[in-house]
Amino acid sequence: METAEQTETGAARVKRVVLEPLAELGLARPAGMSAALFEKAQSGFANNLGYMSEEGLLSLRLSIEGNLLGKNKNRWMDPATVYAWARSIEPEPATEPELVLSFLRSRAGEEALRGGYAAELRKYLTKYRRPPLPNFLHRLGVEAEANQSRVVRIEENRACGRARPEELNWLKSYRNAQSIAKGLVEEGISKRAEP
Repeated sequence: METAEQTETGAARVKRVVLEPLAELGLARPAGMSAALFEKAQSGFANNLGYMSEEGLLSLRLSIEGNLLGKNKNRWMDPATVYAWARSIEPEPATEPELVLSFLRSRAGEEALRGGYAAELRKYLTKYRRPPLPNFLHRLGVEAEANQSRVVRIEENRACGRARPEELNWLKSYRNAQSIAKGLVEEGISKRAEP
């Protein structure tokens, strides 16, 4: 037998736990934001934060209530701040954003794999949610070289029995990131090879 909470959609939960209680406070929209844009932002919250648990949403609502803007502390903050708080309270599920998938499956991903920085590119795309500027690719290459040096050092420490647990955890995580990035790039190569 299903309970009401089990059948409630994520958007409905966001409305019930965050948006409706804040609406009851009569908060003003962010300064400089039109009513139409604010309504669109509210709808976006309901649709985009539906992955969050009830506890996470409650924490988000309390964070918003405790950090209201304006002289009278009765104004919403900008939507980007709300999304940043939501991700810090409860990160999105471990599904790859579409940008990460499409970019790594593209020829740019293939180039990153050849250049040895596919894992770093995936991390960048996930964090910043935009493609890197061409001049930033050099930085990703430098970061990849530093990571490869760290891999060698940890492998040497492991061979001597001196590797610390946090080093081994980092190595496992990095190898996993490399594997995921390589898999996505290879998917793109395979799709481009199809007639």
